[in-house]
Amino acid sequence: MPHFILAQSYLLLAILALLEGPFVAIACGVGVGLGYFNPLAAYGILVAGSIIPDFFYYSIGRYARSIPAVERFALRTRLIREVYLPLKELWRESPLFMLALGKLAYGITPPITITSGLAEVPLPRFAYASFLAGTILYGALGCLGFLLARLYGFVDLKTGAAPYLVGAAGLGCFALLVFLMRAARRRLGRG
Repeated sequence: MPHFILAQSYLLLAILALLEGPFVAIACGVGVGLGYFNPLAAYGILVAGSIIPDFFYYSIGRYARSIPAVERFALRTRLIREVYLPLKELWRESPLFMLALGKLAYGITPPITITSGLAEVPLPRFAYASFLAGTILYGALGCLGFLLARLYGFVDLKTGAAPYLVGAAGLGCFALLVFLMRAARRRLGRG
């Protein structure tokens, strides 16, 4: 790696963790596995990079909630009414589940997190859920990156074991996504 990147690696990690989380967590785990990062410092930066945007989006939702025109618009629009009202109920019942689902729903995390502020989830409950979801998710992804870095020297690509390992990891991620989708459907169907 170029000397400049190594010298500023934690600053670069902090900026990237604020902008993009899951892939940075995996890359950070690889960096820890290769000895470029201190595991505790990198993990702390990743968790902070997860929590800060959550609070920003939560604040946007709380501010928008205080504007009466936003609520009137939401109730008049059929699509928003059909999606927002069940989300509001889910946020009030289990914010940890919703934050975990939002973080795994790549690309739509901001709108889902904004709905937490619109649903008026209490700030301490949201903070606890955000911290717990961030630590678990980014810890798991960092461990995956670490494992990939450590396996790099042990897996011989000529034997054909690497595609099986990648396929098993992909199958595990798919199974987790299906489980979360079914759990969300059961929770929505209950109401």
